[in-house]
Amino acid sequence: MKTLNEYLIETEHTYKYKVKIAGDLNKEVYNSFKLALEKFQVVASTKPKRTPIEKDPVGFPGLVNQEVNIFDIELRYPASTGQVQEMARTVGIEPNTIIVLDSNFNDSYKTDLEGIEPDSVKLETEFPEPSKEQKQASKDYADSYKDIAKELGNANTAKFEIAGKDAAKPATIDTSLGKESPLSKVKRPNIKDLIK
Repeated sequence: MKTLNEYLIETEHTYKYKVKIAGDLNKEVYNSFKLALEKFQVVASTKPKRTPIEKDPVGFPGLVNQEVNIFDIELRYPASTGQVQEMARTVGIEPNTIIVLDSNFNDSYKTDLEGIEPDSVKLETEFPEPSKEQKQASKDYADSYKDIAKELGNANTAKFEIAGKDAAKPATIDTSLGKESPLSKVKRPNIKDLIK
């Protein structure tokens, strides 16, 4: 029979994240970031890998001509991606230059993209000729706005069908300007009267 400690060791779970930091990431800042994450007990971390300088780095809108440092961290205690970003901010990394992804999310995203080949999506697809029903539907819907425009031709009157009312009676819309609002006649109380 296994002891409690053996069960705990077997069920130990760690939390993995992929961190992307745009711009220069020197060794001191990286080490300070790892030290700040020690409150979640860093189990492992990889050395940052740098991408070539890109004109528009993916995931960093507004940043131009930057390299991206990518590394993985593994923590013993769970932390939200926001908490990891906050730890980066405390060591001087700008919030708009860091992306933290949960490794499970990142791996599932890559798995979803594996089956899609770049050439499988074609933007200029030739569609078959429309059928007779499609042409008629297109014509019917294209002309439907003309009926609405005729009804709304006079801006001051519009015809609406209201349940239980005489539909032939046109509704009128008062568009006159310059009338006083009912709220403009409300008198404000005197402050001295309120203080008493």
